[in-house]
Amino acid sequence: MRCYKFSRCPTIASSFLRLAYSALFGIAVTGYPPVAAQQISSKANQIEFDIPAQPLIEALEAFSASSGYQVLVADPAAAAFRSSSIKGLLLPRDALIGIVAATGLKIRYTATTSVILVPDRSTASTQFTSTDGLAAVEKTQFDGALQGAVLRALCRDAGLRRGNYRLALDIWVRSSGQVDRVELLGSTGSVYLDDRIITTLRSVVSSPPVRGLTQPTTMLIGLSSSRPNEVCDNAPPETYKLMRAAHR
Repeated sequence: MRCYKFSRCPTIASSFLRLAYSALFGIAVTGYPPVAAQQISSKANQIEFDIPAQPLIEALEAFSASSGYQVLVADPAAAAFRSSSIKGLLLPRDALIGIVAATGLKIRYTATTSVILVPDRSTASTQFTSTDGLAAVEKTQFDGALQGAVLRALCRDAGLRRGNYRLALDIWVRSSGQVDRVELLGSTGSVYLDDRIITTLRSVVSSPPVRGLTQPTTMLIGLSSSRPNEVCDNAPPETYKLMRAAHR
């Protein structure tokens, strides 16, 4: 175990609106799925947020708990960042944009409620892990595939699908794509549930890791027994691959 308190573990429209967000917050939003884009104008999807400025991972934990979003932070350096505060009735997409506004991270959607936060190469500085363009694209594809494989594995297990838990976990992946090792960065509160999650995820096979990738990969996941389908039905598809246009 690398840490013991979950809240401290690293593990988070129209073209006019997309340009407006970029200009207002200095952050790009890419790979936004068509289904989610239709939610932009729907007040029914707004949630009351009140998340103060704090260490980024803690803010993302609070965001995930409120929204049901699954967040993967692609760069280890992001664990040292601080979030911006958000407050009010907001769409989850807008809330996440606000949280990471000052971090230099870019939001990429892998599914309606699953996101990866990656360094924005147009503004990234030495605070991020150095990665060239092609390697950055490949790593984001690996992260998206792994995120989807993990969520689908949890959702295939009836007991885990209908569980009520949040967790941060570290995952090591072999060159074949087979998960080699899983460590929970804090307990779900149930030894039985912890062991079941680890056993389930050790059987996961995903995309082979990018050559030279520093492991482990850290993920923040939350499932609610009151809305299991919201997470599982919106997990990244098995054939997940980022649109090339998102990297241009």
